[in-house]
Amino acid sequence: MTTRKNVAVTLIAQALSERLPWASKGACKGKDMRWWFPSGENSVKDRTTMKQALAICKECDVRQQCLDYALNNESDGIWGGLTTKQRNSLRRERRYTPIIQHK
Repeated sequence: MTTRKNVAVTLIAQALSERLPWASKGACKGKDMRWWFPSGENSVKDRTTMKQALAICKECDVRQQCLDYALNNESDGIWGGLTTKQRNSLRRERRYTPIIQHK
């Protein structure tokens, strides 16, 4: 079943591959991009698809580039092996981490 969301996710994936050279090397290339953009995190189906996406990310050669991009540009979805909540937490951590000076 083709929905607006499915079409939008496909178009986003195509646009990213054209705009970001590393994206064409991602382990997610050719996979169902809806796995990386679950509608929520509460249903069993969403948790299952999130786990599948995260497992693919874990083995990806461009995971760090993906995460770096997402930290600066994306608010939703799984990017660089992290969920939206995990990326938001990482952003907060990086923003408030004190610089430790060595003497």
